[in-house]
Amino acid sequence: MKSTCDPLTLTRSLRSPLPHGEGQGEAMKGPVRRHGDIGVGARLGAPVPRAARLSAPTIAACIAKYVHSLAVVCVAAAALTLCAEACRAAVSTSEPAALLVFPLIIAGDGAGPDSLIQLTNVDDAEVAVHCQYEAVPANVPPVQYTPFGLRLAGNQPIAWRAGGGLDLPGDAPDIPPLAAGFTGVLRCLATDADGAPAERNVLLGNTSLESVSAPPAAAADSADYPATGFDALPALNDNDQLILGGAGAEYAACPESVVLPAFLDGAILDLGSGDGGPHELSSRIAIVTCAQRTRSQVRFTLITELGQQFTTVRFVEEQLAIRLSQIDTDVLSQSIFNAATSGSPIGTIRLAPLSGSGVLAVTLREHADPNGVASPHTVAVTARLIGARTEADVVDVVRETATATATPSVTPTPMMACVGDCNGDGMVAINELLIGVNVTLGNQPLSACPSFDADGNGQVAINELIAAVGNALSGC
Repeated sequence: MKSTCDPLTLTRSLRSPLPHGEGQGEAMKGPVRRHGDIGVGARLGAPVPRAARLSAPTIAACIAKYVHSLAVVCVAAAALTLCAEACRAAVSTSEPAALLVFPLIIAGDGAGPDSLIQLTNVDDAEVAVHCQYEAVPANVPPVQYTPFGLRLAGNQPIAWRAGGGLDLPGDAPDIPPLAAGFTGVLRCLATDADGAPAERNVLLGNTSLESVSAPPAAAADSADYPATGFDALPALNDNDQLILGGAGAEYAACPESVVLPAFLDGAILDLGSGDGGPHELSSRIAIVTCAQRTRSQVRFTLITELGQQFTTVRFVEEQLAIRLSQIDTDVLSQSIFNAATSGSPIGTIRLAPLSGSGVLAVTLREHADPNGVASPHTVAVTARLIGARTEADVVDVVRETATATATPSVTPTPMMACVGDCNGDGMVAINELLIGVNVTLGNQPLSACPSFDADGNGQVAINELIAAVGNALSGC
């Protein structure tokens, strides 16, 4: 049985003569049409029996119903269009974007390493750019911000050394030089002519860390890596607070995690006699939080070529630039990122935030000179970006040179999310308890499961074993 507002009944009622008092007008004759299970020859314009004819109020109600349904469809289509815009937003190391982040910038004075920074406007139209250096000293005092601006003509590239800056022509402000020894982050933002954030995904960035060793070697070395770019969204506003992902997103979200392929510290790479023989490898890692003025608790998961999994957790305060083996311990030979300790020369390292901001990372892998000369060859390894965070990360645009206080770290040693949880799966298994017992007895190094060291004193005490047993019984 058809509903009151069945399309055919409604159409017939509209096209049939209305009884006196309900309307006037002649029936609209129409051609013979087929419509579903209507019999052949049914004429839409034929008079409809009074019992089957809809009254004027019912016709009006049916029309209102269909108009409402059409509005719902239009709203849904508009929502899908907006969603499509948001879904196209991406974070990438290879595509033009509106916000660029360089995780590691080092300034030198000619004797030490110096970063050669490159920016390119890939659009045909001019774009203004706001950049800001952010220095996070090792002992985490106030973070220092050094902003500057520039303009790029259509398809124009520009390059400068961090330690030397750049004198720009005309009355344009110069790019300031950084003091030798600076280690920090660089963020660059596409803006309009007035300096407000602009929805222009037109910037590409790259940096080359260059150094020249002293005589007699006098060898040059360089390691290149691309900046990480965040697309701007149509919802972009013109204030100085940039929202990456989450509710009210103005830019693409920070990745959910990042993955780095790595040769572990102390690994030996034998290139053969014709290529210099065996090289000993070591790596430095630079990690930067997507948001500013925040401390992120990051889980590091190492999976070796043998499928073994090691996990440790550490806080990152805006930026962390250290040796790979310093992530989990100050005794480098006991680190899970040491080839001898993990029993493997290579692995993949996944960084996933447990709290605070998302993170970006890059590693610098050094190949030690086989002849013992202090001139290692360095290769930059860019992280693979995985997924997108649902939480928002906020970046503040700093207009004037400023200093901001960061939250001090509680301790430089790694902090564990759950005592006895060696693999970071949120549970403590029997085999993990056995590892803890062996560490206590001195049969295994602490790096086999750093999460047993709850107080960070470099040892596993009885109370920490008891805490792990409690977590095994009751959960973390």
